[in-house]
Amino acid sequence: MCDMFSEDTVVAVSVTGILKVWIITQDVSRMQDLDPVFEEESKPIYCGGCQSISFCTFTQLSLLVVCSKYWRVSG
Repeated sequence: MCDMFSEDTVVAVSVTGILKVWIITQDVSRMQDLDPVFEEESKPIYCGGCQSISFCTFTQLSLLVVCSKYWRVSG
């Protein structure tokens, strides 16, 4: 029997303009009911009024963040 390791990445921008990244694994998914899950990384990108976030599936490094007045590529 083979166990496959899978994970999801959750990306969000806070109302204060901080980009936050969570990596959700099977272990984290099981424990989230009991313990808080803290972000893996946070970075100020100074984006007020975030409208959308797009993730580059080819490089898995770049994000396009579209705000109400401008856009930004973050990596």
